[in-house]
Amino acid sequence: MENHRKSEDGQLIALIADEKTCVGFLLAGIGECDKHGQMNFLAVNESTKESLIENFFNDMCNRNDVAILLIDEDIARKISQAIKSWQEPFPIILEVPSQSQLFGVNSEEIPAQSIK
Repeated sequence: MENHRKSEDGQLIALIADEKTCVGFLLAGIGECDKHGQMNFLAVNESTKESLIENFFNDMCNRNDVAILLIDEDIARKISQAIKSWQEPFPIILEVPSQSQLFGVNSEEIPAQSIK
């Protein structure tokens, strides 16, 4: 447990969300492509396989340059076991409201997931 990573200046925000949400965050400037061509966001649609989402989640969690991982609440439900199994302090995993739900419907769950 002593190998915990600490957040440092210049670290990234990663995102797993629907295409419209990704566009909004990309316009806000969170998009990044590393020297290996790996992006820090995954735009999910109805044909995106759960295994791809979970693999991307694990990849982002294991990157040393990601401090915060934002995930759409509908997508978070699909990979809830992977999210629950992540026990490290970084990246901080936060759910963002889904476009398919009213804001605040599951808001009581957000603080519990952000405090690990």
